[in-house]
Amino acid sequence: MKLTRRTLLSSIGLSLGPAHAAQTLFDGRTLAGWHDPAKLKPAGDSWSVVDEAFEARREPNLLEDLVTVKAWLDFDLTFEWKLDPGGNSGIKYCLVQHHYFENTEPGWIHGRRVESRRFAPGTRGLVYIAALELQLIDDAAHPDALRGPDRRTGSLYGVLAPDQPARLRPGWNEGRLVRKADTVEHWINGHRLLQYQLSNPRVSARWQRNEKSKEDFRKAIAEPRPLALQNHGDSRAWFRRLNITA
Repeated sequence: MKLTRRTLLSSIGLSLGPAHAAQTLFDGRTLAGWHDPAKLKPAGDSWSVVDEAFEARREPNLLEDLVTVKAWLDFDLTFEWKLDPGGNSGIKYCLVQHHYFENTEPGWIHGRRVESRRFAPGTRGLVYIAALELQLIDDAAHPDALRGPDRRTGSLYGVLAPDQPARLRPGWNEGRLVRKADTVEHWINGHRLLQYQLSNPRVSARWQRNEKSKEDFRKAIAEPRPLALQNHGDSRAWFRRLNITA
């Protein structure tokens, strides 16, 4: 028998407590465990289940991310993902704020701020979640990735560049996102691309414009928060085999 720390402690009458088992976040068939946009008011059309994967639809009428029902503080998330050529997506965590916009055309570049999810007839809606984001993108083809390394796969989007370029495969890739206390890790295809501390001033810098933003960010990193899969709107993205240990 392999001698582990757990079996050694057990042999002398001590315990580490119950082992943490991975929990699946996706049954491969339904949106159970997630806030289904089609069941919200007004109903959204950003996400569906296709071939045992979540699919982010291109240019939906109501553009929004897919958000878990549960929330976590520390966690170890593993998942598989792929993008359309030239695609853009991400995993959002430490969700800070929700913003709502009415748009006259697809996407979120154009629009005016509104106060709720209810949008005027004839307009397109956007529910934008401001959060920390593990960027997942076509590094070679999407215009945003060409703006700098802090916008490429594995980065903390717009803040910290990965330590090395992601080694992406055609089709499905593997991802991992880990948070333990103040430390966060971004992994792609078995390689840790970024490790950083939430207390790094560069991380909180974008939420320093007023006291409310500062407080929202402080709560976001101190309290359990849901996770979100991003629909960027300009391309399709797929996610499957999502499992979390917490």
